[in-house]
Amino acid sequence: DVDGQNLSKAGISVGCNATGCPVGTLIEDVTVHDQWLLLDGDAHCVFVGNTPPGMAGVIDTTIRRVTAWHCDGDAVQINAPTDGSRTAAADTLIEECHFYRTDPYAREENGLDAKAPRGLIFRNNVVHGFRGTPTSVEGAAVLVHMGGYGVVIEGNEVYDCTNCIQDN
Repeated sequence: DVDGQNLSKAGISVGCNATGCPVGTLIEDVTVHDQWLLLDGDAHCVFVGNTPPGMAGVIDTTIRRVTAWHCDGDAVQINAPTDGSRTAAADTLIEECHFYRTDPYAREENGLDAKAPRGLIFRNNVVHGFRGTPTSVEGAAVLVHMGGYGVVIEGNEVYDCTNCIQDN
């Protein structure tokens, strides 16, 4: 159980550092909740970081049977900056997870926010309750944007969201 106690920047973070980037990360059978910042900013339940220039990147990440709620941002974010200076993770599998929003007035943005993903499979998940917020008008169960390629979305149960699946 990863309980942020409303004080953490991210529940679980997979990202590069000065010595390299992770390959083959498995996040499985975890509950993540209450990742929250007192000031503005995102505190995602699971954050999959972007790749600095010259590095191979975050590759082959599996997120399986994760339950996530009440995070100041997204249940899962695959990150890439809007200026294109870095690339998103490659070959990410998210399956058999349950993502939901618990607070109608909170900044819980999206179930999955995938920015320019490079090979993403999102399957057999349950996602519900996401609404637009001042920081994310989409309020989507699944939001795929900023380009990317190789995205497969299949076998999910999605309901009670402003947008169920949005690709733009």
